[in-house]
Amino acid sequence: MGAKLHSSTDSLNVIANVLPVRLRIQELCTRDYMRVLQKPADSKIRTLFSTAVAIRNRFTPMSYIKYLARDFERSLGNMEIEKEDKVTTDIILDDIAVQLLPLAEDLGNRNNRTQEQKAEGKLRVDSFVEQNRGSSVMVFSDGSVNEEYSGVGGCAAVLLPIESWETEMQQAEVFSVLSNSTEAEVCGIALALDMAIQYFSTHQERSYRESLFVLSDCKAAMDIVINRYSTSGHVHVLSRIRSHLRSLHSMMVDVVLVWIPGHCDIHYHDVADHSARSVTLNDDNIPSTLVTSDTCKKLIAKQVKGLWQTRWQRVNSATFDIMPTVGCKLSFPREWCCAISYVRLLLDDSLLKAHQQRIGVEVSKCCNCGLGVDDVEHFLLQCTLLKDQRQVLKQDIQTVLEECDSRGNLDLSVQLLLFPFANSHFTDRECREILSATFRFIRNSQRQL
Repeated sequence: MGAKLHSSTDSLNVIANVLPVRLRIQELCTRDYMRVLQKPADSKIRTLFSTAVAIRNRFTPMSYIKYLARDFERSLGNMEIEKEDKVTTDIILDDIAVQLLPLAEDLGNRNNRTQEQKAEGKLRVDSFVEQNRGSSVMVFSDGSVNEEYSGVGGCAAVLLPIESWETEMQQAEVFSVLSNSTEAEVCGIALALDMAIQYFSTHQERSYRESLFVLSDCKAAMDIVINRYSTSGHVHVLSRIRSHLRSLHSMMVDVVLVWIPGHCDIHYHDVADHSARSVTLNDDNIPSTLVTSDTCKKLIAKQVKGLWQTRWQRVNSATFDIMPTVGCKLSFPREWCCAISYVRLLLDDSLLKAHQQRIGVEVSKCCNCGLGVDDVEHFLLQCTLLKDQRQVLKQDIQTVLEECDSRGNLDLSVQLLLFPFANSHFTDRECREILSATFRFIRNSQRQL
């Protein structure tokens, strides 16, 4: 990364988005503890774990794993983890194909989607609904997780019947007290299939095969459903989906999953999204279902990230003032020298005179322009020798800001130029465009930092 030998390891971990070694060991040990809990209660390894103890702070391997996993065990409480997936005849004989129709394939993701792409996505979905209305059943599904209630998961679906005189069906359910967004989306697809079975069972059986379109904005959930025979997690909900697919197949109905763009003002998808969010707010009738291994892995990652954030806040580093949060994947320039300069500016330890004078290499820390100290702030915002390059930088950033009229004009700052992700109002795409403008400024300054 081009950092100097004395650079802070904690700062380098945050810049490179690499989990510190001790926390990585804790994450791996906690995952192993989770895998042990998936074993049957009478298995030998669970028996060994239950009897493992530490004596006078001297750990055996199993007691050490239990010690590192204490936060995870406390979070589970009385809930049980879904047991290991066993190969059954249902899985072996599951040969019902599910097709995928990607309407949102070339429209980016919701973090970097432009207004033009959102309008194009809405147009595609509206045209698709208009084209198939009256000939096929369509179901919009969505899932939601309420972090306020420790990850309560809910899902909802809106069914559009074939006949215009039929009433649209809407249904929502809470399925787990501890869940994640992908699992919620998979459960939304299962709910959509369940509603479709109810609909087709009340109508006259047809002599030809017809298509059922399930529209969702989560590609990961669709991949799990399509590749369900090779997925180790989500045992309970995938068993439910296999049963629904067999029932629909016997009804002469073929399932097609339609990948649509999310948050594009699509009416029926917004209705499903609102219903899924609303149902998670009512925690009166939350079922005590098992916690999936996928949810456990994300819970472990979240806990470890929280420990990393706490550790980072205790570090007295200039990098913290620029990058106050951990877990951000930065983009670096392709040019090696520019990338090194960017990393050193984040570390506040470069070849600028203020940094060199600090370690005794330079006698003076004054900039060659004669108007201030040659530090990061002066280099990026004040040095008159880089006036022309800075004007280009301001124009590039202003172009990015013009796309978001509601945010107005922002004053340039070191944090805005080096780590725009700290501003929650910017999208991921806008942050990377600001960084690209900063990289061009560093390159055009012709200074090797």
